[in-house]
Amino acid sequence: MIVVKNTMANFARIKLMDVYRGFAMLFLIILHTGLHLWTGAETEQSGTEATDPFMSFLIFFVTIGGIYSAILGAVNAFMFYKRVDTEVNKPRQLVFSGLIACVLLISLNFLFRVFFSADSGMLYFALRTGTWPDLSEIYSYTILYNTKTIPNFWLVSSSSLTILGINSYLVPQILSIASSRFIKRGRRNWNSVYMVLFITGTIILLLAIPIRIFLAPFVESLLINGHPILAWPLALLAYDNFPIFPVSAFACYGAIVGIALARNESRRKIYAYTLSMLVIFTTLGLFGIIRRGGIHPGLIYDTIPIAIMDDYWRHLAQLGVCFLFFSMGLALFDFATPKWQKINMRNARFFARMGNLSMSIYIFEGMTAIALGLLLDQIPFITGWRDSLGGVIIIGAILALLWGLLNIGWEKIHYVGSLEWFVITFNGLISGKKSAKFDAKRKEVDLFQKA
Repeated sequence: MIVVKNTMANFARIKLMDVYRGFAMLFLIILHTGLHLWTGAETEQSGTEATDPFMSFLIFFVTIGGIYSAILGAVNAFMFYKRVDTEVNKPRQLVFSGLIACVLLISLNFLFRVFFSADSGMLYFALRTGTWPDLSEIYSYTILYNTKTIPNFWLVSSSSLTILGINSYLVPQILSIASSRFIKRGRRNWNSVYMVLFITGTIILLLAIPIRIFLAPFVESLLINGHPILAWPLALLAYDNFPIFPVSAFACYGAIVGIALARNESRRKIYAYTLSMLVIFTTLGLFGIIRRGGIHPGLIYDTIPIAIMDDYWRHLAQLGVCFLFFSMGLALFDFATPKWQKINMRNARFFARMGNLSMSIYIFEGMTAIALGLLLDQIPFITGWRDSLGGVIIIGAILALLWGLLNIGWEKIHYVGSLEWFVITFNGLISGKKSAKFDAKRKEVDLFQKA
């Protein structure tokens, strides 16, 4: 364990979650840049039966938004335990704070979809094409496999922001209910809380296929008949890439890691859990993907049963990858020797900064990729660079470095003005939950500083 005073250890562990998030963000920027700028991306995504290993790999990691829910579950559960145990906050206050975060993140998702998304953003489209889009077309989606167009598809489409908002409320709500039942004065049955989280996550996974197959046609019918407002709550449950079923399971399983770390459970118990989850879900997911013959790009946004099954197996394998991240992070940081903890954490500072601004980067990375691409188009001796996938991947790495440089400057002013800062500040004003995530006063316990 980290041999420092409690406040430092708690802060360090939350910093580790920023590292996980930042590492995932690096991959997202690089891989999304390929989708934004590579000329072959649209062709590859249009096929339904044809799959190839590289495209399967690309889509697998481009759509791994569930990892952010797993990390959020761990962080929220960790902070719930610490704040309630030290009587800083009452459970109901943390639930209310989660509800405010849910509303804010869902609102940001609508702004993202309307203005900045590569799928439907008006500003994104205008920057990429130089023309203002036809809104009736840009919010619709043509499903190639079924050769039908779904109007207002993107207005009800979930994203990482939506599911993070839902899970920001779901995790503290589950913990509040469980703790009121099992955690009483003189009787602290945390094994039962672990079991509640595990069973909830498993039920969500088991119900995902029947619920999605049953509800998807109703969502499409409501959209086709011009009722997007009625379609939206059903879409949250079962539609598109990041529905509650099954992605909220990621948050429930991640919350177990957060509680275990907050309670200083033995490394043997924590490793037993993370490695078991890694093996079980990676094996199940890869088995399903291989049986299906790979990931089918043209079915990513479809809602027919075979597309839902494709999506399901991919989510299971992605859940296994989430626990690979957890296991690696524990080995490199939490359960390493104090000397290597400090070395590894200093070396991970780039990822921690990126994790601090993951939401801002997520919303604006598409626009910045297009802007960088337009600048590169003006350089005569690299004509045709968009045709080279390797070249585009290098551009993605350069874009990630540029974000890293921006983050250095933003860190100096404690990320004031970022979307993260706005959400935390606004949430604190309404709910009364004070966060020290960007507080300069915590600088003295920042283990990223040189020893």
